[in-house]
Amino acid sequence: MSKKTGQIKKVTAWFCISAALIFSLAMIAYMQRNFKKDIASSLDPIYTARMSPRFGFIEIDFGDGSRRRFQGDLDNMPYPLRDTLLLIAKEGGLRLDIENGKIKEIGGVGGSGGEWRVYQKGSPRERNLEELNITGGEEYLLRYER
Repeated sequence: MSKKTGQIKKVTAWFCISAALIFSLAMIAYMQRNFKKDIASSLDPIYTARMSPRFGFIEIDFGDGSRRRFQGDLDNMPYPLRDTLLLIAKEGGLRLDIENGKIKEIGGVGGSGGEWRVYQKGSPRERNLEELNITGGEEYLLRYER
C-alpha cells in the first residue's frame, strides 16, 4: 500500500467519523425536543395548564380538610375576582354569599366564629373583592379560618 493510499483512507475514515458524530448529535437534539413535547402532552392537564399564562386558578379550602380547585381560560384578560367567584359558584353548584366585598359563605361554610380569607402567592389580600383581579398565570386561595 502506498503512502498516498493510506492518507486517503485516513481522511475518508475521519470524514465518516465526523459525519456520524454530526448525525448523532442532530438525532439527539431532535429526540430531546420530541421527548419534551411527548412528556408535556402526557402530564396531568392541570399541571400543563399551569404552564400556560392564559389560565387562572382558584382553590377553595373549606377549613375541614376538603378543597375544591377551579381553573379557567382567561384569554390573557384580567377579570374581577368577585365576578369569577360568582361564575365558579354557579358552575360548581356552590352557594356564595358576598357582603360588602367580603365573602360570608361558600358552599354552606361560613359564620360560626370563622372568616373567609383570600390569599395570593401565599400572602393574604385584605382588599375588597371588587378591587382584586385575576389574570392568566395567577392563583388565588380562599381559606375558611376559625
